Amino acid sequence: MMHDQTLSAATKTFSNTQFMMEENFRQIGEMMNTLAKNKLIYRMATTDLSGYPIYNQLIDSKTLVEIFKHFRDVTNVERISFYVNNESIYAGQNKEIFKLESIQNKDWFVKASESKKVNYWFDPELFQDTSEEEKECFSMVRLLYDPSDLSEILAVLRIEISKKYFMDLAIRTPVTENSSFFLIEQNRLLVTSNKHFDKGFYTTLFLRMSNETQEQWHETLIGKEKYFYRYASISDTQWYMVSVIPYEDVYGEITRLIVSLLLLVIVVGGMVYCIAYALSSLTLNRVIKLTQSIQKVEEGDMSITIQAEGTDEIGVTMQAFNNMMQRINILMQEKEEAGKAIKSLELKALQAQINPHFLYNSLDLINCIAIDREIPEIVTMVKALGQFYKISLSRGRDCISIKEELRHVELYVQILNLRFNQRVELMIQADEKLMQYKVIKIILQPIVENAIIHGIFEKASGEGMILVTVLEEGEDICLNVQDDGIGMSEMTFKKHFNFDKSMEQQRSGYGVRNVHERIKLAYGDKYGITCTSKIDSGTIVTLRIPKILD
Repeated sequence: MMHDQTLSAATKTFSNTQFMMEENFRQIGEMMNTLAKNKLIYRMATTDLSGYPIYNQLIDSKTLVEIFKHFRDVTNVERISFYVNNESIYAGQNKEIFKLESIQNKDWFVKASESKKVNYWFDPELFQDTSEEEKECFSMVRLLYDPSDLSEILAVLRIEISKKYFMDLAIRTPVTENSSFFLIEQNRLLVTSNKHFDKGFYTTLFLRMSNETQEQWHETLIGKEKYFYRYASISDTQWYMVSVIPYEDVYGEITRLIVSLLLLVIVVGGMVYCIAYALSSLTLNRVIKLTQSIQKVEEGDMSITIQAEGTDEIGVTMQAFNNMMQRINILMQEKEEAGKAIKSLELKALQAQINPHFLYNSLDLINCIAIDREIPEIVTMVKALGQFYKISLSRGRDCISIKEELRHVELYVQILNLRFNQRVELMIQADEKLMQYKVIKIILQPIVENAIIHGIFEKASGEGMILVTVLEEGEDICLNVQDDGIGMSEMTFKKHFNFDKSMEQQRSGYGVRNVHERIKLAYGDKYGITCTSKIDSGTIVTLRIPKILD
C-alpha cells in the first residue's frame, strides 16, 4: 500500500515537471512563431539595401533589439539571435544581429537546414565551438526562406534557454529525497541533477530504457543497487525526461513505518488488555441483565424494558434496546392499523362499483330481453357493462393481469362513447410481454374517468384522445395515461394531486387519491401516482408498480 502511494506521488511530481517543461517549450515555440511572422524581421531579411538609407537600417536594428529585449524580460529566454543574409550595416554590429555567412558551416545550421521541422531544438553539445555563454544553452532554431524560392534561406532565428533552467526545475521538484533527474537525447546525457553516477550507470540505464515502455515505473538493478525509473518524451523535441528513484526511498520508509507500527501495536495492545480486564468485572452484571432481557424477547415477551445504568457503551446499548422495543411495538401497531386501512380501501373500491353482483345479474336479464326484442344498441351496451363488472368482480381476486386492467378501461370508454356519441378516442400501446404481470384491480379506470371529465369534456369541442402506454423501467412497470384536454393550473393540480393532505382535508380528487393510497399500501412508499400537466397541452398521469407475476 505504501509502495503504491509513494510511486503514485512520484508519478504526480514527474507529470508536473514534464508539464512545466513542455509548457515552457510550447511558449518558446509560440514566441518563435510570433517573431517569424513579424513584419520588421521579414523586411530586414528581404529588403534590397542598395536603395535603403543607412539611417533606416539603424532604426530597424534598434527596434528589433528592443523587441528581443521585451521577450527576454517576460520569459526565461537567455538570448535571441537573428542571422541575416545581406550586407546591412546592422549585421554583426551588436549581440543580437549577425551575418548569415558566419554560421553556414556550423553543424547545427547544417542539421537545421536538412531537417523538415519548422522549429528545431539543439542541445549545448552542438555549440562547443562557440562562446562560453552559448555552450551552456539549449537553442530553438528556425530558418526563414524566400517565398519566391523556398530553397534560398534569407535569415535564421535562434532562441536560447539556459541549461541552468532545467537544473533548477529538477531541483525545485524532486520526486523523492534522493531521486535524480536526467534529460537525454537517444543515448546522450544532456542534463543531470546527480553528478555522482558514473558513465557505466548511464550506459546500463539507457540500454534498459530502450526495451521498456514510457509513462510507467520500471524496477532495475544497476551494480549492487536497485532503482525505480520512469521516462517520457518531451513534446515538440527529440529529447526524453528521465527520473530515477533509489529502491531505499520507496521501501526504506515502509520498513521503518512497519517497525514503528509493530511497537505501537504491542504497547497499545497491552494497555487495552489491562483496561478491558478491569472494565469487564464492572460491566459483567449489566451484560448479563441485557442478555436475559433479549432472551425474554425471543420467548415472545414484547413488553420487556431495562433500567439503563451508566452512560458508557453498555448503558447506551441498554437504552438503545429500550428504544428498539418501543419502536417495534409502534411498528406492530402501525402494521395492524395499515391492515385495517387496506381492508377499508378495498371495501370503498368495491362499493364504488354500485353493488356489481346485483347489477351484473340484472344486466344479464336486460341483455336477454334486448336480444328477444332485437334492439342491438342495448345489446352492445349491456354486453360492455357486463364485461366491465365481470372484470371488476374478478371472482373475488384482488389482483388481475395488466391485460385485464386495460380491457376494463376499453370497456369503460366504449360504454361512455355509446352515451356521448363517440367523443373520446382511446389508444393503447403495450408490449405483449408485459401483459402477463399482475396489478391490483381498478386503478386505471378512475384515472381515465378523471381525464375525460376534467380534461377532454372541458374543451370547447368536447372531444379528445386518451393514450394509455405500458412501459418497462428496470424492475418496475409504468402505466401512463395521457390526454389532450385543457390541462391543469397550479391550483387545480394541487386540488386533485396533493397527496400530503388526509382524506378528510381533501375536498376533491377522491378517486385519484384512493388509487394512490391503494398502490402505496399494496407495494410500498416508492410506488404510486405522479402527474405532469400544462394548460392547453393536456395531462400525463403515471402509475408506477413493481413487476409481479403471481
